[in-house]
Amino acid sequence: METGMYDARVGGQAGAQVNMVTRSGSNQLHGSLHEFIRNKVFDAPNYFEPQVPPFVRNQFGATLGGPITLPGIYSGHDRSFFFLAFEELRESRAFYNNYRVPTLAEIGGDFSDLLAADCAAPTYLINPLALLGGSVQPFTNINQVLPQADPVGQALMNLYPKPNIQNAPCGSANYQAEGKREIELPTYTARVDHQWGTKDNMFFRFGQTLDHMFLPFGEGGLLPGYGRLDRDGFLVAGVDWTHTFRRSLLNEFKFGYNRWKLQYNNQDAGQQIAQQLGIQGLSTVPSQTGVPNMNVGGYAGVGAGENVPQRGAVNTFELADTITQIHGNHSLAYGVAVAQVRRGNFSENNAIRGEYDFTGLVSGGLGNVAPADLGLPANAILGNGLADALLGLPTYWINGIDVIISGAMTTPNYFFQDNWKVRPNLTLNLGLRYEYNGLVTDRNNHFANFDFQRGVLMVAGNS
Repeated sequence: METGMYDARVGGQAGAQVNMVTRSGSNQLHGSLHEFIRNKVFDAPNYFEPQVPPFVRNQFGATLGGPITLPGIYSGHDRSFFFLAFEELRESRAFYNNYRVPTLAEIGGDFSDLLAADCAAPTYLINPLALLGGSVQPFTNINQVLPQADPVGQALMNLYPKPNIQNAPCGSANYQAEGKREIELPTYTARVDHQWGTKDNMFFRFGQTLDHMFLPFGEGGLLPGYGRLDRDGFLVAGVDWTHTFRRSLLNEFKFGYNRWKLQYNNQDAGQQIAQQLGIQGLSTVPSQTGVPNMNVGGYAGVGAGENVPQRGAVNTFELADTITQIHGNHSLAYGVAVAQVRRGNFSENNAIRGEYDFTGLVSGGLGNVAPADLGLPANAILGNGLADALLGLPTYWINGIDVIISGAMTTPNYFFQDNWKVRPNLTLNLGLRYEYNGLVTDRNNHFANFDFQRGVLMVAGNS
């Protein structure tokens, strides 16, 4: 790793530069095996958890390297070598999360428990229909407002798990869930070296990592059943050819390719909940379905993360050539590198399953009533998100869209480096580097921006 004032041969980022070297084979056949294990037996219990969660972690792998030899046909001693490596991480680890979910009485429309003596802040509900008619009427049961709860709101709220923490105080967490995170992370590495005579050396390298993960609570504290499935992949490959013209002059040519693929899916994809309940305007593509995102004021939310599913890939191709020359006390290097970055069909489905926010505004006086207006204590709360849901009236809702971007850019870089050994105890590192980050273009001209002065949307290729 290079930090601070690294020389002009490297660049592209303002921070540290990480140089990675793949191991090559040799004239001797060598190999290795390794295994690392860790599990709950070695862990102490967490004070806030009922027991040590299940945990198994294994890291294992093998390497093999040596000369490329075909008996009776070819002997690669001193010329051709190979090196192979494999490593995998497998982990299964459980976590406990605590949530506040509706009580069975609240799911049934009875909110009298919100006025219990052990509530630090009592919650009062205001009949929105009566308020629109000019009167303030508190209520504690949905059937005091409607003959029965809204069927869609009721069906969505029925998705909540039942409380399992006994005698939980009013407003406190009353449900504990155990989720198991699963990780599979295999890594494959290969390298082949070959030497032609005394002036030419070439090697090919390849590496791939598959990052498969299941996050039972998504990126944070989601309820179980709405986790995230990750299927990411990383691939690198390259060819390096070094030619020596003479002892003081050599050339190194490189071609590199790397690919980053991302794919996030919600655990409940394929469940046509919205369609079954008659909710209109949402995607019916199987990968974009599942339980709508519901933010219910005062309770844990329902549904997977709003930013899943996601998918896409970024491909980078790079050509580079460097000439290194020794001239007296000067070690000179000059070269060029051209990289093309292609970001293909990168998609993020924001709230594609629909988002419904029940904040308690509807059952809390529609923003027109304050606790003091009703002679209530200053710490009183007006409105409840679950009550709004059973009334069938979210504060706001969103029907998401599928956003797809395909961007490409080219970045040429040029450099000159002179390491001048002025004296045995003094060396000057002099360098100059020029980088140009080209404009990013979209294959279908989907890039756009909004002109606030003219009040128009400017679309690439049309503005």
